[in-house]
Amino acid sequence: DVEDDYYKHGNSKWANMPIGYFPSGNVATMKNAGCGPTALAAVAHKLSLGYGPSPTNPASVAAYAASNGYITDGGANAGLFTEGAAKMSMYSKPVSDSRELAGNLEMGRPTILTGQSSSSSTPYTSAGHIVVADKMVGNKARVLDPITGRQKYYDINNISRNTNHAWSY
Repeated sequence: DVEDDYYKHGNSKWANMPIGYFPSGNVATMKNAGCGPTALAAVAHKLSLGYGPSPTNPASVAAYAASNGYITDGGANAGLFTEGAAKMSMYSKPVSDSRELAGNLEMGRPTILTGQSSSSSTPYTSAGHIVVADKMVGNKARVLDPITGRQKYYDINNISRNTNHAWSY
């Protein structure tokens, strides 16, 4: 399990690190916009378990994303989770529906999800959010939330209804 403040984008080690700019011109930092790099760092960690420590942390992924065009309007864009991940030796596959999502999670494939919702029955925020799901238990997916650095279970149908994009690794 990757549950601790290490996978919290507000971690004091990198919270104030600038990663880009919001459309307003305000600076986007890891604390207010780092869910994408933090999610990808958590996936890199998950994939490296059993093969030694992961050299990837949220700050290094954020620096990589910022310097390679994977930050748009202050947050991570889809390119980070596809071509950016591939350049980091992680290969993603788009997930098209809830059945495919559940199947990937039942096989233990970490999956990055992007979505938007104001409901507490999903892991998303009203502004949009990026999280990592990695396991199914019954009809619930275990989700790591980069805001809190904690894992929580959500009904797979609630997640699917509010997901915009998903990639399994």
